[in-house]
Amino acid sequence: MKTLLLFPLLFLSLISTPCLSETMDELVKRDGIYYKKFTEAPFTGKVTGKVQGSYKNGSREGDWVHYHSNGQLKGKGSYKNGKLEGEWVHYHYNGQLAIKGSFKNGKEEGNWVSYKGDGTVNKQWTGTFKNGEKVSKNLGGNEEFFNWFFTQKSKYPKFNNHQLFSSKNFSSFIKRNLNSKKTFYLGMTKGEEETLSYHLHEVLTSGTESDREVGVKNGVLNISGCRYRSCEEKGLVWIDTRSNKEIFVILHYFYNYSEYQPKGDLLVFSNDYDSARELPKRFRIDLLNWKKRHKLNNEIRVRFHTTE
Repeated sequence: MKTLLLFPLLFLSLISTPCLSETMDELVKRDGIYYKKFTEAPFTGKVTGKVQGSYKNGSREGDWVHYHSNGQLKGKGSYKNGKLEGEWVHYHYNGQLAIKGSFKNGKEEGNWVSYKGDGTVNKQWTGTFKNGEKVSKNLGGNEEFFNWFFTQKSKYPKFNNHQLFSSKNFSSFIKRNLNSKKTFYLGMTKGEEETLSYHLHEVLTSGTESDREVGVKNGVLNISGCRYRSCEEKGLVWIDTRSNKEIFVILHYFYNYSEYQPKGDLLVFSNDYDSARELPKRFRIDLLNWKKRHKLNNEIRVRFHTTE
């Protein structure tokens, strides 16, 4: 009977079995898999100390937290099947933000911001990444604005469009991407036609907290607001920082001296698309959600113009 039981016992000793907790000093790494020292079983359990998290069959899984020797938080984020996944944040020894961004399947993905120890921006790790590669290299003058925006949004989560539009960075961005000489009458002047940039400025500079929105998801910015003392007139700036494409929207109630339109009209314009059919699905979804949030009529008419 002892001989018969020997093989099952040896087999069980090689299977990963849960442990209550260990420290990283008690683990070793072989061929990418973590083991408890002096064992052949991939480690499953939790580790404590400066580095805290869970292992499953020798791979990191779930939420992890790292601490500096002075007790300050060093970094936190998640693993999936042993690979970095989702948002990760790291801090310098003094508690200041060092780097923040997201991973997908172990590689940098989306927008990242990074700071040196003296608080200045680390340009090497600030920008937009895709599949582990920085893709915001050929964005012209827009890269500076993107880096500035994500830096501000990271430092100030309640950063709104009033603060954004009053900045020179955003003004320069608008001038660079909306330099059309076309003029329109949209009911915001005393009978004169004005440029699209003028009208866009009019419909972004005011509104309540619910009207002033600065949203970002998966590298896409949605910036909206409304006109001072006439919040029925609204504006939306849609920016895909990954592809460096922009679309602008103005809700207005007059169009080139036509009669007042009680339901309003949407003027959609872009220099990156030649027709409404080319507008990306992501923009269409974001525009629909924007209309729903502001309870705009579904029958509202939409016009598309290129800015050239």
